[in-house]
Amino acid sequence: MESVDNFKGIFKYYKSNKPKPSFDDVISLVDPSKLTDKVSKMTLSNITEDNRAALLGLRKTNEWELYSFHDHPGLFLIKNPFTALGQRYWIRKCLETYPRKPNKLNIDIETLLPDWWAKCFETGQCNRQLQKKLRWTTLGYHHNWDTKVKC
Repeated sequence: MESVDNFKGIFKYYKSNKPKPSFDDVISLVDPSKLTDKVSKMTLSNITEDNRAALLGLRKTNEWELYSFHDHPGLFLIKNPFTALGQRYWIRKCLETYPRKPNKLNIDIETLLPDWWAKCFETGQCNRQLQKKLRWTTLGYHHNWDTKVKC
């Protein structure tokens, strides 16, 4: 439970406006050469390109920027592996398709909506209040993001 409390404290700190949080300890990959003690840029070698990746909106793997974090073994970040079209495709999937049942949403208890996206646009215009309420959707193995416990 300590990690949940720690996470909430850190989340609230960076979300606060008064006082404004300091971002001095935040890792930024804008210039990763300055982070050699925390982050390593990696290269993907011996990777056979799969032509199906382009259908998913992915760039070729030799164009990816891959980073590993020294303090978190096994955590990798791929910096923008998507094409411009791929970004739009996956954003649309995340907003229109994934919030549908049976997937779990943070607003399930409040709304019990079978199709959040359709409800957002049922009047022909975007319902901004309902749109702002959706914070997360979980696919497959469910994780409660409020309690940080697997369901």
